[in-house]
Amino acid sequence: MLTQPTLMQLAWFARLFAKSMVFKDRILTRVKTSLAWGRIVSLKNTIQATSKALSNHVKRQLRR
Repeated sequence: MLTQPTLMQLAWFARLFAKSMVFKDRILTRVKTSLAWGRIVSLKNTIQATSKALSNHVKRQLRR
């Protein structure tokens, strides 16, 4: 079975891998700095906070 460390010994693979990682990093940077990404992260944080508050509320109600 070929794995990344073994493949990295092949010069052509190492070059392609390095270039593809640079490309991937550029794309991820653009995505993560986009307005849509920021809104999704904000929505996720709101959902998590609401879920935690609701869970705590239910636990308190069940203790009565």
